[in-house]
Amino acid sequence: MIKSVLQVIPSYIMSIYLLPNSIIDDIEKMINAFWWGGRSNNRRIEWMAWERVACPKEFGGMGFRNFKAFNLAMVAKQGWNFLSKLESLVASVFKSKYFPHSSFLGAKLGYNPSFAWRSIWNSRQLLLYGCRWTVGNGQQVSVMNDPWVRGVQGSWIQSPQSQGVHSLSVSDLINVEERVWDIDKIKSLCPYDMVQAILDTPLFAEVQNDKIAWMMERNGMYTVKTGYKLVMMELLHTDRFHVEGEWHKIWRVNAPHKARNLLWRICRECVPTRLRL
Repeated sequence: MIKSVLQVIPSYIMSIYLLPNSIIDDIEKMINAFWWGGRSNNRRIEWMAWERVACPKEFGGMGFRNFKAFNLAMVAKQGWNFLSKLESLVASVFKSKYFPHSSFLGAKLGYNPSFAWRSIWNSRQLLLYGCRWTVGNGQQVSVMNDPWVRGVQGSWIQSPQSQGVHSLSVSDLINVEERVWDIDKIKSLCPYDMVQAILDTPLFAEVQNDKIAWMMERNGMYTVKTGYKLVMMELLHTDRFHVEGEWHKIWRVNAPHKARNLLWRICRECVPTRLRL
């Protein structure tokens, strides 16, 4: 009931706008009360906070959706369309109004923005975590504003805050004739660790145009599923609510769902025993 109905009802509005935290809190409180058997005239004990119940089943939760993370992942889909589908009507309208001289990742919030633009603009944080540029000619990639240099574990390295690179594009750091990095120019503008990271970024002769890619999918296309996972782990740090253990054994028991739920409640000490009460 919760997963197939209650969590689905706000999906449409969540795909366009970032709901206020107060509304999200109210929704999660109502669902949590429903899960623990609460009624308007017969309030029962909520044995566990929603953040712990909403953890994945393999980490001791029930796998319910974290609405704040899901909302951000849904709205980020609109931001991804601004990056990958520039020819679409909605992308053209928003670009001409809010970021005519930059890409979506380098856009500013602007003066008196609409609620829709404010919501999509806030989703940039997620896209900056998971998007990377595949360098072609480097003309579309800004040295300062776009995620294009990878760290040791694939994360994005913030470009150096140097006055000499504010207006540069990546094409200015490439020797176009030989299709290699201009080492002398890079060394004169960037610190050593940044220089090495840039030189480790491959330049392929067959890649002519810069292309944005979502790093958590093999095809490079953004999905709400992987966006939600990234929000949960990187932005909300929900792993602090994870409980290690062989929880999969509970959900593989050959028994009715109600019995599995009871086993889960016993293991998480969510039953009204005398000691707990």
